[in-house]
Amino acid sequence: MNAGAIPLSMQGKVSGIVRNEHDAGEIGAAFGRAAKPRKPIMLVGPDERTIILIVGDGVAEAAELEDLALATLNRQQERVRKQGRSLDFDALRERHGLMRREEVDPAIRQALIERIRRHQRSPITDPVRIPGR
Repeated sequence: MNAGAIPLSMQGKVSGIVRNEHDAGEIGAAFGRAAKPRKPIMLVGPDERTIILIVGDGVAEAAELEDLALATLNRQQERVRKQGRSLDFDALRERHGLMRREEVDPAIRQALIERIRRHQRSPITDPVRIPGR
């Protein structure tokens, strides 16, 4: 747990940062096993892009947060081994009713083509949009 490794944007908002399994196993020792940290603990996932916040809110003991961090890291490592990522974005997109990744590029292209055609049909009532500066 290295308090100096907390990004500037998160300083004062998290209790500490955990970057690996060894650090996760030291949460109880760093705070004291019975201590109840009020601020969340920032856990960097095994793919080093995913940030996970373990929130105790002054209710959970540091020993419990340590167990949660270790379990979360193990679960994330397993996902990275299986999928190459710690989060399955394709399944999330499907669950929320968004279009599949393969359909996004053709849909954007088609929308742009339709926009150009609409402008060409009536350039007076549909003027060229100039971005504000």
